[in-house]
Amino acid sequence: MPNCPPATADYDGYRREGQRYPLTNETSLWAQSEVSQVNSVQTATRSNGEQEPMSTAQRQYVLKICVVGEGAVGKTSLIIRYTEGHFRESYLMTIGTGFAVKELDLGDTLVRLQLWDLAGQPHFSSVRPVFYRGAAGLILVFDVTRRETFDKVPTWYEEVQQVTGDLTGVLLANKVDMLDQRRVTAEEGQALARQRGWTYFETSAKDGKGVADAFRQIATQAIDRGRSR
Repeated sequence: MPNCPPATADYDGYRREGQRYPLTNETSLWAQSEVSQVNSVQTATRSNGEQEPMSTAQRQYVLKICVVGEGAVGKTSLIIRYTEGHFRESYLMTIGTGFAVKELDLGDTLVRLQLWDLAGQPHFSSVRPVFYRGAAGLILVFDVTRRETFDKVPTWYEEVQQVTGDLTGVLLANKVDMLDQRRVTAEEGQALARQRGWTYFETSAKDGKGVADAFRQIATQAIDRGRSR
């Protein structure tokens, strides 16, 4: 798989293995979804005990996944939980766009997820569209303690759809650990997901509930959709 290219930009990226990857339009174009197949050689044992080379094929995918939703719904925290395994208590607003990479082993398939964290505040609306190009899948996030973030989910999908066309997606009801402040029920989230054809997950970036499953699901959906075309 390719390594992340060097770039210079005004946007901050996420840390990965001690490095930071800044973002540019060039990076966005590089991150187009691509599929490659790598042949590997293994050995099989004959009945007489001799080793015989055996050719196998392992699929490798690079998938660009956009993570969208209103500001402060927990998009960055979900990505950090998934890629770095911890929760950041302090809130820092994403400036423009953030980027992280996570490798995922699906058995006979290796996936490099390129996770693009798009700032949710209205004044970044002019920045976001260029980063939607080439997306293979979409993660839509709302905050269960703020109903207005749930009501805006369809608007977010339509913003992305104007650039990419129809995308496979998952809907994340985040901050479900805040039980006493919950304002959107699981039934409401499930109903919206069914209506739109998305997969629904209840997640908590704080304790990790549902996070890995959600990212694994969007990778599987994106691969399945690509293979069916």
